[in-house]
Amino acid sequence: MKGVARVFITGILLVLSLVILMFIAKKQDVSIRNVQLSVNSQPFVVKNLPLKENIIGTYDVKMELKLSSWGSKELQIIPDDELLAIKVNGQDISLAGYSRKQLRDYGRGITIKIDELNAEGPNVL
Repeated sequence: MKGVARVFITGILLVLSLVILMFIAKKQDVSIRNVQLSVNSQPFVVKNLPLKENIIGTYDVKMELKLSSWGSKELQIIPDDELLAIKVNGQDISLAGYSRKQLRDYGRGITIKIDELNAEGPNVL
């Protein structure tokens, strides 16, 4: 009888642990929506992703980014050619701590900590 109780308690603890892990994984979700692309200050219609078209000129990407309350406030940004500027919720984010080589590193990109990210609502990046 003690063996059955032990197996039952172990099973309950296992299921409870899985539920807690699923809850934690869900709380770390990040959602991106309303992605807009403009090329040389003109709207650009994205037909298919990933983009396979050559874009010549300066282009801007604007999106809404929603973090979970447990999410990191670090973003890894990988530029296509060169990262020129970042704005979060209308505020410029300084890129002064990065070399031009880092801002052009399309293999690794850069990781930046952004304190201006709001965990409670959507952020415009």
